[in-house]
Amino acid sequence: MGFAKDIERLLYNAGVDMPAKKFVWLTLAYSFDFGLAALIMLLSTSETAAAVAFLVTYLCSIFVVYVMLVLSASRRIALAESMLPDFLSLMSSNIRSGFSADRALLSSARKEFGPLTKEVNRAVKLAVAGKPFDEAFETVGESIDSNTVRKSVRLIVEGTRAGGNLAELLEQTASDVRRFNTIKSEVSSSVMQYRMFLFAAAGLGAPFLFGTANFIIGIVANIKSTVGLNIIAANQAGLPLMGGSAALSPELTLYFSIGALFLTSLFTALAGGVISTGKASDDAKYFPVLLGLSLIVFAGTRFILERMFSVLFLV
Repeated sequence: MGFAKDIERLLYNAGVDMPAKKFVWLTLAYSFDFGLAALIMLLSTSETAAAVAFLVTYLCSIFVVYVMLVLSASRRIALAESMLPDFLSLMSSNIRSGFSADRALLSSARKEFGPLTKEVNRAVKLAVAGKPFDEAFETVGESIDSNTVRKSVRLIVEGTRAGGNLAELLEQTASDVRRFNTIKSEVSSSVMQYRMFLFAAAGLGAPFLFGTANFIIGIVANIKSTVGLNIIAANQAGLPLMGGSAALSPELTLYFSIGALFLTSLFTALAGGVISTGKASDDAKYFPVLLGLSLIVFAGTRFILERMFSVLFLV
């Protein structure tokens, strides 16, 4: 039940009008189809590779759908936070024009306010049904995962219940939210250098080191297979690196490097979101770009080194 509620809330924030169970089943079904297609394409080459491709494609498809859902929800939440001051200012102007609180709330429900429009319409229905205005207005933002929206609405409701002027409370809250959004943007700009350092380390430094390590391991494996030194001869010649059986094969290190770059890119993108805005999902959109860059640098490093030293080391 908890998982279904989380997915349902995520779908609501992303603007997807679909039951959570139906969405989950469709995601699993389409992911299974993609995995089955990968299995069929590789079944003629190797059963093991086909099974691995099926599992990887299946899990990656689910992961991609979840990431797209989270990114869509994050964009709509950011839109709601940016439109909140305009909504509050418009409602305050309507009240000063002589509208009642309920009428001002209804007149402030504009399509350009994005996710807030649905929240306001729901509050209006509650108010029309006979619920007190403060209780109806308190429902605005309940289904949006935004502390800014929730705290702003709660502040207005508590001020109204304490006898404050609603129009002034709305205008002052709108001003405070605008100031908060400005400060948040300035903080994001000031930590940009830390994000760039993380992205450079994950997109350039790590793949360069992995590519160099893969090249060196390939050199050692090729030289050992070509020269055929045994342990005693290698030690007598002062080449202990050439003696004994290889603990890591070039193929294994290649797969390990790709997996490590995948995880490094993922957690770097999440860390960038935490540093910039406090939400890990805000920079998740950079994960595909970061992963693609790291794989290009990794492959380019191996290619350049192999071309430079192919004659010398017989690679």
